[in-house]
Amino acid sequence: MKENVLSRLKVVDIILEVIDSRVPLTGRIPNLGEFKGKERILVFSKIDLSDPDVTRRWKRYYEDKGYRVALVNIKDGKGIDELKGIIKDVAEKMRKKLKDRRVMVLGIPNVGKSSLINSIIHRRKARVGNEPGITKGIQWIKIGENLYILDTPGILHRNLNPKSEDYKKLCLVGSIIPRALPIDEVVKYLFDFLRGNYPDVLKRKYGYDGDDFSEFVDHISRMKKHIKKGGEYDRVRTLRMILDDSTNGRIGNISYDLLKGNDRV
Repeated sequence: MKENVLSRLKVVDIILEVIDSRVPLTGRIPNLGEFKGKERILVFSKIDLSDPDVTRRWKRYYEDKGYRVALVNIKDGKGIDELKGIIKDVAEKMRKKLKDRRVMVLGIPNVGKSSLINSIIHRRKARVGNEPGITKGIQWIKIGENLYILDTPGILHRNLNPKSEDYKKLCLVGSIIPRALPIDEVVKYLFDFLRGNYPDVLKRKYGYDGDDFSEFVDHISRMKKHIKKGGEYDRVRTLRMILDDSTNGRIGNISYDLLKGNDRV
């Protein structure tokens, strides 16, 4: 499927790359730079879940590199009109001899590509779902006069080491289901990340201000009454709940890709 999607890049004029705003670096598709001559628009989705200050810095970072960037919240439509304006502006500035202009929507799984298209065309045309890989096929959809948009399945075409930070971050935003790595390692990464960058979240969300991961999990199991028969804590249930809290943004506005000093990566 990846090869089928990428082969169609030859016939498109504009690439609309949708990125979960919580992972604006880790969540990008690698090797798109090889398709030169295509206009590129970056769409930061799920801005209601990310750290707004970090997101603004990432937007500035990419704009400084020459990208057109739109911040959108698909749930309430915020930013959709601005995005449509950017698409129209980019299309109108392209080669005038072309009658039709084609836009390809790309992104890794579960970043909201189909929901974004539905918002753009104001009707339910593309299938949506809060799990990776809900879009199974490829379809062209007319979004304006002589303007067509292509919805595609999510692409995750890189060899990610399950032990890597990138893999764990993508698990935390729901782009990967952690089958190749024990869930406790993913949640342990989250725990350490929050302690180092958003320590108030652990206290506010879970009522915990210590530094011991095992104690943290037991604390939540006790608080949520996740108890097996016999009185043992159901730690797996608790770990799944914490991961789901991250995936769906219930832990608050968190960004997992943080810019380093002076906005350098």
